[in-house]
Amino acid sequence: MIATLTDFGVTGPYTGQMHAAILQHSEQSRVVDLISDLPRFTPELSAYLIPRLTDPFPVATVFVCVVDPGVGGSRQPLMVEADGKWYVGPDNGLLALVVRRASQCRICSITWRPKVLSNSFHGRDLFAPVAAKIAADESVQGNSLTNTQIMGCGLADDLSKIIYIDGFGNLITGMRAAAVDETSVIVLKNQRINAGLIFSECPPGESFWYANSMGLIEIAVNRGSARDHFDARLGDPIKIIEDL
Repeated sequence: MIATLTDFGVTGPYTGQMHAAILQHSEQSRVVDLISDLPRFTPELSAYLIPRLTDPFPVATVFVCVVDPGVGGSRQPLMVEADGKWYVGPDNGLLALVVRRASQCRICSITWRPKVLSNSFHGRDLFAPVAAKIAADESVQGNSLTNTQIMGCGLADDLSKIIYIDGFGNLITGMRAAAVDETSVIVLKNQRINAGLIFSECPPGESFWYANSMGLIEIAVNRGSARDHFDARLGDPIKIIEDL
């Protein structure tokens, strides 16, 4: 299985073009569009989503990860084998948390190049064919790297910021719920938010935070939009206050 994670959005030809590139090299591959609205141009936020989104997938899945504002520049392309799963994408911090949280990991810079490589769409021209080759058990030329040789190795383990806003207006943070006591209060835009286990426990229009299905801290408003309620934006900081 090959899964795509990109910031391309749901309109335009780009995801379809990546599908076509994959199938040209591996007609038998099953392709899943896991997410196409990762935080645009911000690999340092998307990095906290990728490990959580890909965790449920089986060993041998290949993930094509593209949030690549530096496409065509000096950043190198990577392929990473982490606990039996493969990740292909740019070396701009996007895969840093995947590498850090893996118990076994192998990192390579990709030296293979296609006959035609555009300056603006490495997702289609480079990453998709490499993913197809890996899925088909074909070798891909590359040079081994250590964990400290890739971008993003200095990212924090958890990020106390909003990293994603879903279609309901819920605010997903880069904080793993396991690291936060359920009695803690979260402060966003100078407003205090208490924990709630499930939506039905909170009256309509009331805000609360909870551990979402990916194991991250999420802020919501029951039957409303936390984005609108707090006038929140990607990258907005949160503060966690432990109950004393």
